[in-house]
Parts: sequence; structure tokens; C-alpha cells
Amino acid sequence: MISYIILKGTTATAADPSVLDDMESALGKDRILWIDITMETGNELEYFEKFFKLDPYAIEDVTTGNQRPKIEDYEEYTFSVIKTPEKIDENGASLKMEELFVFHSKKWLISIHKKKINIVDIVDKRVRVRGLSPFSKTPSTDLIYYLLLDNSVDSFYPILYSWDDELDRLDEGAVSTIARRKNRIVTVREISSKFSDIRAELSELRNTITPTRDILSNIMKGGVPFVQTGNLKNFRDIYDHTFQLIEMVDSYISRSSDIRSLYLNLMSAVTNEVLRLLTLVATIFLPLSLLASVFGTNFTSGINIPLTHLSFGFYIFVAILGGLGLTLILLFRRYGWI
Repeated sequence: MISYIILKGTTATAADPSVLDDMESALGKDRILWIDITMETGNELEYFEKFFKLDPYAIEDVTTGNQRPKIEDYEEYTFSVIKTPEKIDENGASLKMEELFVFHSKKWLISIHKKKINIVDIVDKRVRVRGLSPFSKTPSTDLIYYLLLDNSVDSFYPILYSWDDELDRLDEGAVSTIARRKNRIVTVREISSKFSDIRAELSELRNTITPTRDILSNIMKGGVPFVQTGNLKNFRDIYDHTFQLIEMVDSYISRSSDIRSLYLNLMSAVTNEVLRLLTLVATIFLPLSLLASVFGTNFTSGINIPLTHLSFGFYIFVAILGGLGLTLILLFRRYGWI
């Protein structure tokens, strides 16, 4: 699917492929053209590659995909790779990154993507309704480029806010999770695995935002043609957002490590408590087992074991065992072991 939009003043008008037949007269000096291409087969690019004399290596990047966010200057135009998080499932996993490829010249801008992307739809609707106002009454391709970058960067915020909520939930549920005895080890193991997934997703976000910040840094330094000096203030706002996003990602990575350590420490404390209790039980029963084994020993006739010939000797022996166990419990409690 290919759409053509001609912008003049504050209005946008849908066009058809015939606009390319005589671009110079169709655009004039106060009009620009935005072409948006949703690739279905990859053959859609052949005509545009020849018509706009696009670099074959840039086209190869588009068709191959899986590129790092970047911007390249080809004198007559620039080529950019923009990545945006397209969706995230209800459980905060399976983050999906989509690529948007942009060829940007003074009079035209071509955006290319392999699937439908939300940020392109948002910019398309905005441009069709309001043009490029209130940024400028005179349209320029760098403002379309700005809108695409701005919406791409802003799309990271909902993803990070969802991770923030998830980390809050895991943090608040740490004590209650450890307090549950049923399937506690399995639950902690699953949560530990979830933290690994969270860190992997956050690292992927950082690896996407950082080169996007580099693109904006290059723009702010004036190293990108076709970006008007008066519009640099708009890109400055996105530039600041990338710094904020990176700080958020770093803080969430650190926080996820802290919460994971909290789970492991709580689990270790519970394990130590269980081992301490079992050790105390074993210690209490050790002397009782010793006495029981002595009195239960079989000897030849003539050996007189105390209490064995008394009618109430068994009860005395049980009382001795109970008293010894109680004495050990009181002694352990005095030392603070219980």
C-alpha cells in the first residue's frame, strides 16, 4: 500500500502516483510531498529506487531489515532507520520492535515500513487534519521527520510505565510470596526467571534509545542537511526525552536487580529459619534418642538396667525424657535460639 500526500501551507491533500510524472510543477516552491510505503512484496521499492536515485545499499538495508537506528547522509537526501516499540502483551513480555525507514530530502520524504505502524498512522491523521500547524505555516519535510521521531520516542513511555507497574507489583508482593508455603520454591524460581526477561527487554529498549539519541545529537550539531535551523528547537525536545528515557531504563534495570535480590534474600532467610528449626529439633531429640537406645539395649541375664524391674519404671523414664526435652527447650530459649 502506497499513499501520497502533498502539503501546502497548513493543508494536506491526498494525491495519486501521477504526481511523480511532473514533480517540479506539481510541488512548486511552497509544496512538499510525503510518500508512505507499506511493503508487501518488496518489489514496491524498485520504481522509487530508480526514480529518486536511492542508494542500493540503503535499499538493501530496507529489504533486509534488523538494522540499528542510524542516519546517513547521501548529499541529495538522508537515510534514517527509526525503531519503535509497537506493542506489549498484558503480562509485560514479548516486546515487539518495528522498523521505520525514512528517505528525507528538501522537497520529499519517503517513509517505508513492512507492517502497519501506529506512529505513522498518528502522523498521517494529524497531517491530513491540521497539516504541520502550529509548527509552521510553510511546510517542510524536516517537520514530518520531526513528527515521526517525536512519536517514536514518545511510544517508549507507555512501555516503561508498564514495567514500572510490574516492578511495583513484584516489590509489594515479595513478602507475601515468600510467606506462602505452597509451591514457594517454584514461585520464586518463576519470578527469578521473569526478572531475567525484564532485564533483557529493558536492555533491548536501551539499545534502541541510545542510537536514537545519537541521531538527534547529530541533528542538533547541524550535521544533518535538510533540517532548518529554526526547527532545531523541536528536535531539542525529543533529544531531552531520550536522556530521560535512558535514565528511566537504567533505574528500572537497577531496581529489578534490587527486587530480585530481595526475593533471593527472603528465600535464603526462610531456608535458614527452616534449617535452624530442624537443627533444634534434632538437638533436642539427640539425648532423648541416646537414653532410649540405652534402655532399649538387650543384655544377657544378670545385667540390671535401672527402672526395668519397677512396675512404674516406664513412666519414670518417659518423665525423665520429657523433663530433659523441656530443659533443653528452656535453655535454647534463654540463649535466644528459639
